[in-house]
Amino acid sequence: MYNFLILIAGFTFLVKGADYLIDGATSLARRFNISDLFVGLTIIAFGTSTPELVINIVSSLHGSTDIAIGNVLGSNIANVLLILGITAMISPLIIKHDIVWREIPLSIMATLLLIVMVNDPLLDHSAIGLVSRLDGLLLSILFFAYLYYVYRVARSNRSVIKHARPLRGPIIAVLMIILGIVGLSMGGVLVVEAAKNIAQMFGWSQALVGLTFVAVGTSLPELMTSVVAALKHKADIAIGNVVGSNILNISWALGFSAVIRPIPFQAGYNMDIIILILVTVLLFLWLSLAKTPRLNRKQGLVMILLYLVYLATIIFRE
Repeated sequence: MYNFLILIAGFTFLVKGADYLIDGATSLARRFNISDLFVGLTIIAFGTSTPELVINIVSSLHGSTDIAIGNVLGSNIANVLLILGITAMISPLIIKHDIVWREIPLSIMATLLLIVMVNDPLLDHSAIGLVSRLDGLLLSILFFAYLYYVYRVARSNRSVIKHARPLRGPIIAVLMIILGIVGLSMGGVLVVEAAKNIAQMFGWSQALVGLTFVAVGTSLPELMTSVVAALKHKADIAIGNVVGSNILNISWALGFSAVIRPIPFQAGYNMDIIILILVTVLLFLWLSLAKTPRLNRKQGLVMILLYLVYLATIIFRE
């Protein structure tokens, strides 16, 4: 029970840290007359992906690489099936064609790039699969390319995203950014240590804990952002947040972690990557084949049920 309380405390620090970081950074950006749209597409997307980045860096430094890989893959699958499913159940989502034909294919391409990178034994007959520093650099280049794409989108689209967040004073904004970073750091250490202890206590693998508890916990910022967007009928923000976060989790969180320390890859994770590709392709087909791209409540329910089936397969594998 103690370790589960530590895990909950760690997630609390992560969620509140990300919230403070977004709030402070948004206020500073708006002080410098940066458009709300650009703030929404960058700071909010980065903020909701920061827990995954922190967990991955801490896991890599502690040698818990299974938690790092499992966190990214499990979080991305949870984003598509669980979070979009819950969001669609709250309010049907009508999505712009740009998101369907640009961002979702980018997410699929990033995942395909990852499955090529980690299967070194099949491609070059190396001893183990590895997300090497070179792979991390390539993923980081993808991150900067995506950042440039977001910048171009923000320049071409002059509509604004209105935030409920108040405009803070510069000193308060800087303090909130510092508190956010501290909260994220503390939360990352607590979650990784608690996850390792829980795995040892129940005889579970770190992969199982990373794909389930840690993945869902680090997806809480995406869940909150998407639910609020759905309640305000901002479907583009809801799905853009999820798809953008999935791209950043691979290119930013996993890429930067691998640059710091190469991450060994177990062949068993190939199944999770394939599932991630399949569910993202399913999302693309649902939206691209419809006259009006949308996710309704029935599709949301199917996505939630698919996520429960995925959890069952993880337990069965274990």
